Amino acid sequence: MIVKRRILNKIYPWLDSPHIIVIHGARRAGKTILLKILENELKRLKKSVLYMAVDQMLFEPFFKDPISFENGLKKRGI
Repeated sequence: MIVKRRILNKIYPWLDSPHIIVIHGARRAGKTILLKILENELKRLKKSVLYMAVDQMLFEPFFKDPISFENGLKKRGI
């Protein structure tokens, strides 16, 4: 069972802002679940979403520098 966390109410107001939201915490604290909940909610609202597991090396060139990151987002239509 997934319990909706109070932290979601603190995150929602920031979702339309240009700011970066950093979610951190201990291992197995529910960060990925929280992000998946947010991802599903944003998709339901027809928002553009790109979920990346940064701990996997799959996107390493994407994070090489800010220009690469920006270009990668543009390429994906975000």
